[in-house]
Amino acid sequence: MILGANLWYVVGGWARTGRTPGKALLRLSVVLAGAFEPTPGIGLQKAFVRFLAYNLSGSLLGLGFLLVLFRKDRRALHDLVAGTRVVRTS
Repeated sequence: MILGANLWYVVGGWARTGRTPGKALLRLSVVLAGAFEPTPGIGLQKAFVRFLAYNLSGSLLGLGFLLVLFRKDRRALHDLVAGTRVVRTS
């Protein structure tokens, strides 16, 4: 039941709006990497792939998150796998 709630909260938020409540508070949004204009949400398939890769980043002792320190575009492993990026919104 916890996994289902987590999927609904995170994957559903990314898929529909590109945000979770925490990202909205920080004025961040997940968008498709190749998109010229931000769209509301990244779609269910991309959101699920990003969720799986996000968990993989964490299970690799957090090394997947450290990629942001070495990349100019500041994309972590889960963003590279899913073809997404995080942008600041107003």
